[in-house]
Amino acid sequence: MAVVDNLILVNNDRDIAKFLQWLGSVSVIGLDTETTGISYEDTVRLVQFADRETGWAVPVDVLETLPRYWCGYTLVGHNIPFDLFYLQKAGFNIPWDKVHDTQLMAEILFPGDPHGLKPLAKKYIDPASADNQSDLKKLMRKNKWDWSTIPIETPEYWMYGAMDPILTVKLFDKLYPAITQKFGALYELERDISRILFHVKKHGFKIDTDYTQKMSDKLGSRNEELKGTMLTMFGIENPNSNRQVTDALIQRGVSLHKKTPSGQWAFDSTVSDNLKHPIAVAVSEIKRNTKLKSSYFDNFLEMKDENNYLHASVRQMGARTGRMSVVNPALQTIPRGSIVRNSFLPSDENQLLSVDYDQVEMRLMAHFSKDPGLIEAIRSGDIHTVTAQKVYNDPLLDKHDPRRQLAKNAGFAKIYGAGIKRFAETAGTSIKKAKHFLTEYDKQFPGVSDFMKQVEYTALDRYQREGIAYVKTPLGRYQPSDSTQVYRLVNYLIQGTAADLFKQAIVRMDKEGITPYMVMPIHDEMVFDIPKDIFRDVERVVLDLMPDSDSFVVPLTCEASEPLERWGDK
Repeated sequence: MAVVDNLILVNNDRDIAKFLQWLGSVSVIGLDTETTGISYEDTVRLVQFADRETGWAVPVDVLETLPRYWCGYTLVGHNIPFDLFYLQKAGFNIPWDKVHDTQLMAEILFPGDPHGLKPLAKKYIDPASADNQSDLKKLMRKNKWDWSTIPIETPEYWMYGAMDPILTVKLFDKLYPAITQKFGALYELERDISRILFHVKKHGFKIDTDYTQKMSDKLGSRNEELKGTMLTMFGIENPNSNRQVTDALIQRGVSLHKKTPSGQWAFDSTVSDNLKHPIAVAVSEIKRNTKLKSSYFDNFLEMKDENNYLHASVRQMGARTGRMSVVNPALQTIPRGSIVRNSFLPSDENQLLSVDYDQVEMRLMAHFSKDPGLIEAIRSGDIHTVTAQKVYNDPLLDKHDPRRQLAKNAGFAKIYGAGIKRFAETAGTSIKKAKHFLTEYDKQFPGVSDFMKQVEYTALDRYQREGIAYVKTPLGRYQPSDSTQVYRLVNYLIQGTAADLFKQAIVRMDKEGITPYMVMPIHDEMVFDIPKDIFRDVERVVLDLMPDSDSFVVPLTCEASEPLERWGDK
């Protein structure tokens, strides 16, 4: 890799002097870090600074000896919480009001597109901007280096690092004017959320290691038992082999109806879940146990810190709609029930509080559609029961009636733009019955269909006039769609609005000092870890600030748990 004149490794007195002189001449600084890895326990090795032309790579042990006035400068990063986390671990405290994040800008401006620095730089700055990354990866593979062992003096390493903040500043120049012109309030909301989630991750969520280990061992033992039974009774050596499983089923007279693209018999969940044969039941349990063990219990034990706290990452715009998602570990897909949630405990002398929005998507559908029947159903207290009563013309139908589930599935089918086939599958009913139900649903709630048609009409009109079909949430969050998929925009509008209102509530709570007690935002729920002696005081503030009774045609209410000794007690 050729030496580039505008990239400098700061490792001697002369370069330190030049670096400090440069620091005094710039107003906006690109910031980046290279770390030993991406886990909570990793540390920073190299800190990079740049303007539009010059990049400086400073080993952290050198930076520790220098004046820290740069911490108060306007700093621009790409996924800036990552860098601030490791810098803070190293003793560098940077005020949040001084930082900007080009990743947040890109996620607001281009929802649904790749938001990594390199793809954005290739698209908006220079198509060759990622070339040095491939050179570095080849060198690391050749020498069997990882991010903690590659020598800092390796030119491909520090030059790669020093180039990133240059790209970030140039990307800032491209994106920031559009952000301030079109999405100023939304960007400031996301900046606040970025800061709050930083503290949520740093706090962490305590893990019951004994319970977690016990469940991991129990699931592992159960799978070994099932595998032994599969071998001795059915001759199946590998329950994960679709070929072995389907052959064994066919030999025993089980009819299969679905094939893979290669012509083999399929055995995915749509097949196995509808079979009652012991082979299918055992394979399903093995897969379920493996998922629970590896994705949750084993991951919890591997990722916890020395004090048994799990510091999950929350991607604040993990979904294109602006919804948050929890990763590392993937708690966004945590199964219903208590088995996994029982791994989570309050801190010593604390109790957990879980507060969840009530049916927020359906309430927003009522708000946007203005359908009188849907508004009435929501105000009745149990929207799905009332929906079923109206569709079936049965005022005696109660919440235990299985027809209520069909009504619930229908409401979400409308929100997510599901077709008849998908609705029938999720509701567990026939295509004929699904069609009939939706026809009756539309008769009872005509405003819903009218609203959905209006969203599509408006989006297509925008496509004709502006070249892109899109919706915007009341806060201004932009949600584009391909012109052939405008049916998705109803979901984008509702989910995007739900994301906005949850985040606005989080900021309201932050302003009242509640952030130190937040430990996990997941779906429409926030979990708090609160000292027992102030539990009711914090609960009172939370229940005052999370609901919204005034902004929508129906109130957006919340349900709070009792004080919990485990998250699974909810």
